[in-house]
Amino acid sequence: AGGDSLASPRRMKFKAPPPPKFKAPPPPPTKTPSGGYVEPEWSGKPDGIQYSLELIKGGTSFGSKRIADKSFYTLGRMPDCDIVLDHPSSSRLHAIIQYRSDGASFVYDNGSTHCTRLNKNVLKPKVHAPLRVGDVLRFGESTRLYLFQGPDDLRPPERNERAEPPPQR
Repeated sequence: AGGDSLASPRRMKFKAPPPPKFKAPPPPPTKTPSGGYVEPEWSGKPDGIQYSLELIKGGTSFGSKRIADKSFYTLGRMPDCDIVLDHPSSSRLHAIIQYRSDGASFVYDNGSTHCTRLNKNVLKPKVHAPLRVGDVLRFGESTRLYLFQGPDDLRPPERNERAEPPPQR
């Protein structure tokens, strides 16, 4: 009966596996609107400034929407955008209206296929362009115009007006 391992059972010691090390769960992802726009560090809510966006089509106003309660607003075809653009030439996340805490406002074309126009000028994509009270925005090939509105004291002077009266002689 030589070598039969069943005849003389050995006591085997099993080492318990080490307890799992505690890993904190990863932080939840920061919510960004569709299209991957990331809010800049200098972003801030325009406290106390009543901005709005008025929709104009064919010379007729179709009402305005208050856009002053958070630091940025998204515009595009996606239903989760703050302002949904209905025109087929609009991108899913076409543009962003971005604020700074001092009240300065900007428009940002998110790399749209059919561009964003500010006062008839095509914006460079992925650049925050200054947006002033009285400026007109157009998205894609839509004929709808969006008038950026706010306090009159933030409206820039007309081209033929001077910001200050000429000095007296």
